Amino acid sequence: MNKFRAGHKLMIWETKIGRIEINHQILFARTRASENRIFVMVANTCGQQTGGNSLIANPTGLIPAAAFQGIEQAATQIEIASARCKDVVPGSNVIKDRVPGIYKELWKSPVK
Repeated sequence: MNKFRAGHKLMIWETKIGRIEINHQILFARTRASENRIFVMVANTCGQQTGGNSLIANPTGLIPAAAFQGIEQAATQIEIASARCKDVVPGSNVIKDRVPGIYKELWKSPVK
């Protein structure tokens, strides 16, 4: 099992997602990138059953490069150092402000 550890600046996600789930894949990558302030590289397989759509999401959730349907490759340069800054706005750090001790309580409470 792969573990994502503190300090990582890039996550590579190899997928085999069908065309129906492509929007989910894009939203997932953008969300993980922005909530952790890291780059997320999605490498999806291409074929009749899968949708392609490999992409790179930057630490703000924007997509600087994508190989959407019909395009086999995409390239961009990234400034990996930009993933070091974990502040959304001054005084709010996406890592330091986490409170894992209360997450268990959230699971115990039923959603109404």
